[in-house]
Amino acid sequence: MKADEAMKINSVVPMGATLSTAGEDLIEKLFGFLPSEGPQDVRGPCSIFTRLEPLFSCSDEELDPNPVINSALSDLVALLQGSESALGKRGASKLFGSLQEEVCNEIDGRCELQQRASAIREIATRAESRLELYYARLLLETKPVLMDKHRSRVERVREASYPFPYVENYVTMVDKESQVLRRLVCERKGMGSPRAVHVQSVENRMEETCDDEMWVAFCGSGALPLTGIVMTAFANVRVTLIDVDEEAVSVSRALIKKWESEDVIERGRINVIHGDAADMVFDGRWGRSRGGMRVDVVFIAALIENEVKERMFRALASRKYEAPLVVLRTAHGLTARLAYFESCRERLCEYMRMIAVVVPRTHVREDGGVVDEREGDLRVELFDRRILNSLEVYEWDG
Repeated sequence: MKADEAMKINSVVPMGATLSTAGEDLIEKLFGFLPSEGPQDVRGPCSIFTRLEPLFSCSDEELDPNPVINSALSDLVALLQGSESALGKRGASKLFGSLQEEVCNEIDGRCELQQRASAIREIATRAESRLELYYARLLLETKPVLMDKHRSRVERVREASYPFPYVENYVTMVDKESQVLRRLVCERKGMGSPRAVHVQSVENRMEETCDDEMWVAFCGSGALPLTGIVMTAFANVRVTLIDVDEEAVSVSRALIKKWESEDVIERGRINVIHGDAADMVFDGRWGRSRGGMRVDVVFIAALIENEVKERMFRALASRKYEAPLVVLRTAHGLTARLAYFESCRERLCEYMRMIAVVVPRTHVREDGGVVDEREGDLRVELFDRRILNSLEVYEWDG
């Protein structure tokens, strides 16, 4: 949505008749509201939309971390995580998955709320890219820290990433993603058991592993590629980072070189390529083809636009049985409306078959289903409630 279109929307909007009190409260916190009778009234803190509205026409550089955007987006994250302190007692009184679905239905059914949600999402995605570039540059200037050789690689990454505020979220998320991917890759190579298709609690670690090295191409890695870095710290993984943005590639290469020299990460585990992943050819390592980059997994970042994802899927599907597993970090529920591009799995399933979905624990409804669930979704595990993204895994369905 264009900035001038967003600015035309009134500062507050009326509530739908079907919303619960908790739903009304959450809509108010996100978008503002107008009582059905009486003069305009605003209760409590300003809505996320109202606080971000002055930034709609800002340049990317003006979205670098600053007190205004940091505060508003931190509060948005807390709401999307279902934080009791952010929601209040009424919002926290019901399972957040059910509350999410109620509010999502309200957004989907009302044009003015869709416009506001799109405006928030646009700022959030732009600000995340600037956040990563800002902290990557900052970490490049940080003096080397003498690493204790007895500390794990993950602990070293944690320490070296300070003061980046979301490193713990990455560690938690990538730990779970690595477990899921290793199990599926092992099965693909004939080393694992039949695929799990039931929801497992986040505490239940995957029991079956294999020691074979896993090769991953991470597309849309950005300036601060913590996904690839943490993945190599957790497991026997080699990662090729791919990004179309020259500055992001330059900064990430410099950071990886710095951390290798400081023994934060193991040398030679990570390679960085500048290019458009949608124009590249990928083949599964288990296949016989030598025509493309041979990997076990093609991992597509959440901030890659859906049109580009579809281009990639079309190209990957053309490899047929030679195609690697394709993993998509995406979003469902309120996260898809307000922070990341919504899952486009209906379109992607025209090219490949979805075999697994991992969703945040906060997406579970009171009836045991999950927000934005589709028929045929195969849920392997649940992410920790702090994680906002979902994970979808696809393979060639010949």
